[in-house]
Amino acid sequence: MKRKYVITGGIIILSLLATGCGSYDWFGPLERGARTIFNGWDMWDTPAVRPYEDPMPPVPDGSVAANAKADYETAWKQFSTNNSQYQAERGALAYRRFCHHCHGKNGDGRIIVGESFSVRPTDLRDPNVQAISTEDIYEIVSTGTGAMLGLSASMSPVDILFSIHHMRSLKGAPSTPYFAPRNTKPLE
Repeated sequence: MKRKYVITGGIIILSLLATGCGSYDWFGPLERGARTIFNGWDMWDTPAVRPYEDPMPPVPDGSVAANAKADYETAWKQFSTNNSQYQAERGALAYRRFCHHCHGKNGDGRIIVGESFSVRPTDLRDPNVQAISTEDIYEIVSTGTGAMLGLSASMSPVDILFSIHHMRSLKGAPSTPYFAPRNTKPLE
């Protein structure tokens, strides 16, 4: 009789893991199911996320942050006067403060906040993203694009350049889920 309950419990747990909401990749449902079981891990079901499930409205055509071009040139002068070690350290700090929440530690968007968006954040490791010029990425971060809001009100122009410098270092970083599954291998 005891064995019957153990088997039934195991089937229930496996079905919960297998039917977790969302399927961002081949182990997404397992990860979501595990988060559901370990109460508190699943941010998708919190009231704070529900208002953001609708797609973000598009940025109006012609919207540009004030003095974006002048800010870039001034910030570039400040950025380039620092040695490479300082650029790396300050870049990691700026990325951690302003970008990590949505794009994740490795730039792959595998973090609870990033995975909660209906349109996943851009994978910063992607060769196409890495090929975009620093000035163009600066403008994207400053003014926003698609689902990303502009951060010019939150970040200083030089911090944007430091975070871009760190983003460049993420090229080739492995994809690491925030809540690592135990018995699976990453896609890469």
